Amino acid sequence: MKNTALQLAEYYEKETTYKMRNVIEFIQLWISMVIMVVLTALTIVSSETATIRPKNPAAGQVMELQVEKPLA
Repeated sequence: MKNTALQLAEYYEKETTYKMRNVIEFIQLWISMVIMVVLTALTIVSSETATIRPKNPAAGQVMELQVEKPLA
């Protein structure tokens, strides 16, 4: 009887350990997925920011060039 109880206890201990490992791996997977999504979003935002170029204030102004003729 003791031997059977011991075998049953060991079986449930192994099963619980196995389930716990699976839960831990599942949580690690989801944390990795969240980190991946955040890094992807940051990369996209960073690349969008790098491609945005403000207008050059000098480009919008009309410049007139006056050429003076020398008095000769």
